[in-house]
Amino acid sequence: MIEDLPEKPHEPWRQRLIERHSTSRPAIAVEILVAILCFGTVITLPFVIRGFWVHLLLLALFFIGLTVFIWLSKGSWRSYGLSSPGRWLRTISLALLLVFAVNLLVNTIVLPAVVAFAGAPPDLSIFYEARRSPVSLTLLLAVTWTWAAFGEELFFRGYLLNRLADLLGRSRAGWALGLLGSSALFGLCHFYQGLAGILLTGIVGLLAGLIYLAMGRNLWVPILWHGLTDTFTLLIIFIDKIDNIP
Repeated sequence: MIEDLPEKPHEPWRQRLIERHSTSRPAIAVEILVAILCFGTVITLPFVIRGFWVHLLLLALFFIGLTVFIWLSKGSWRSYGLSSPGRWLRTISLALLLVFAVNLLVNTIVLPAVVAFAGAPPDLSIFYEARRSPVSLTLLLAVTWTWAAFGEELFFRGYLLNRLADLLGRSRAGWALGLLGSSALFGLCHFYQGLAGILLTGIVGLLAGLIYLAMGRNLWVPILWHGLTDTFTLLIIFIDKIDNIP
């Protein structure tokens, strides 16, 4: 008598879909392209439709969409860098140190070279709304910490850098592709600052990517560094000391 072999349990369709999608290079490439197009649409709409509530709605859509893309990649927010750094005081201190060090590097070397090449400094006029009143400054700071510091770092450094690296199996070439590709797109997303702004933010994005990798792919130092840098920029604009700063 031949015993019946136990049937192999049927794998849920969702698990099969995610498994195939997360390991197939063409699927990863399509996912990255769709994610970039979605993110590009979201960051462009505020230039067409003004209003704080528009920003709030787009921010919610951004995080929902990004969660879907992270789910498709078989990852989680934690796996892309939102795990606890362990020692918060050390993390905050390191972020403050990087604000000073990177700004010194940018202002003494990178910015003069970019301005010489582009023929003009970055156009930061879009942020001059911070000069109108403390309320305007507060709203811009809220957008800075939610959209720019948290959102941009999660997308460009957390998601995009890793998924580009997945295209080449997370080899050295893959991480190089992820670092350079995410930095270039980060610069292009700052098109409203002109050529100088694209170049400068692309270089700053490269530094942010290196910091992210140096931190063991933990996002909290880049998030805090990004938020503090933009905060100091808005405060300087608010007190109206200079017109164009990085």
